[in-house]
Amino acid sequence: MVGYDENGFSPSGEDSGRKCPECGEEVNGKFRFCPACGTAIPVPEVPAQEPLHPSTAVPRQEPPSRGQSIPRRGARFAVNGNEPEPGRRFRPNADRTEASFREFNAVARPRRRRGNRKSTLPLIFALLLFLASIGGGVYWFLRQGEDLPLDAVEWEPEKTSSAPGPAPEEPSPAGTRTAENPEGTAEVPGETVQPAGPTASTPVPFASAVPGEIPEVTLPTRGIVIGSSVNLRTSHTIESPVAGRVSAGNRLEVLESWTPDDSAEAVTLSDVELTAPDGKKVKVARGRGVTVTGLPDASGMVKVILPEDRNKVVYSVSSSSLSDPQAWPWYRVKPQGGGKEGWIFGKFLTVLDTREESLSVLYLERVLTSYGTTKEQIQEVLGKPQKTSARKVKTSEGEGTETTLTFSGGTFVVYEGPGGPEVKKIILTSAKYPLDGGLAVGMERRQVLSLLGHPNDLVKGEEIYRASKTTGIRIKYGNYRVKSVTAGVLN
Repeated sequence: MVGYDENGFSPSGEDSGRKCPECGEEVNGKFRFCPACGTAIPVPEVPAQEPLHPSTAVPRQEPPSRGQSIPRRGARFAVNGNEPEPGRRFRPNADRTEASFREFNAVARPRRRRGNRKSTLPLIFALLLFLASIGGGVYWFLRQGEDLPLDAVEWEPEKTSSAPGPAPEEPSPAGTRTAENPEGTAEVPGETVQPAGPTASTPVPFASAVPGEIPEVTLPTRGIVIGSSVNLRTSHTIESPVAGRVSAGNRLEVLESWTPDDSAEAVTLSDVELTAPDGKKVKVARGRGVTVTGLPDASGMVKVILPEDRNKVVYSVSSSSLSDPQAWPWYRVKPQGGGKEGWIFGKFLTVLDTREESLSVLYLERVLTSYGTTKEQIQEVLGKPQKTSARKVKTSEGEGTETTLTFSGGTFVVYEGPGGPEVKKIILTSAKYPLDGGLAVGMERRQVLSLLGHPNDLVKGEEIYRASKTTGIRIKYGNYRVKSVTAGVLN
């Protein structure tokens, strides 16, 4: 702002820098004319301004190489003897050049590497293929587990000798009662075939007997597996999923039984081939569960369906190669020592009676007297034995004689002494000698169970029915049919 004072006209707050040559008034340096008289005031020449810091100018240099270290800022100024102005950052051209060089390399290097990098798509594809193959293998294994038969391998117990005298001879194939030879008679050299005891005039019970009813399990009891690789299923049907597997000799806790009223499920008794309507054949292992769709035709063929077959193809197979439907119950079991509960097909389990002695003494006596009580009576019915041996034995009543009569397929041990004659033991390995009470070699296991009930024990593959601690009936099975019967003294 311009103001007046006693000395003349001048801007307020500022000193005069020049004097008017005309009137001698001091004129502010901002004015070109004198405020008092209007005379033009000459402008003094201003000398050229020198650079503020001429010593800090740095000539253009080549950027240092990568291997060359860049000296610190303090070291560079120590060389030229100049110090930077305090508080002001000094950055020479060399630093800026190096910084830009580094920035350029940081961007260019990844680009060069990305261009030379190989594609990862083949690696990802190979990994997915590997995982798919593993998944397919696991799925196939689980499907195979579902398709395993109930009983892949029959349990063959070790052979044991259980007779004080000579071992009985195995009958010849011609002397064994089979489907091809129902009478089971064969000529023995030097011997006349005699009628087979009091029941010889009637057919052997197992030849035409209808399967009896197997006792149910109403209270928890014990059981022993008699098949290998037996499936435990989540329900009492062969179509239910597999919950686990057990093997021969495994002991189980039997919780309950279940017998279907209108079951159409059967099990193959041997390795068979199923024939489809188009002629295609499918091999099925023994012990495989199938669903029967109807009654056998005139030729003995029956229609079946494999439970796991989603297409439900109806196959034809001989009815003689299948177990009868409704013949076996299912048992709900739990492995001893811990494990998942499941249902097991009764064909592959020996259910034990909780009682120590379950066989009737009267029934055992009836069995032992099937062919008489003396050696003369036995020889009168069966003829002359192949071998006879005798030995002296001592009892509480005195000394007596024990005679062993050996026939083809049967051995009889008879005692004669102070207490009177009695048959101590009978060992049968042939169907020629049925016993009173319906028991005979060759009959099916389910028929024995319906006749005698559950056994008291299973020792070395033989089911034992005890009438006392030392007497009873011991039965050995082969392919689920009676292979041998030992009645009387068990040791």
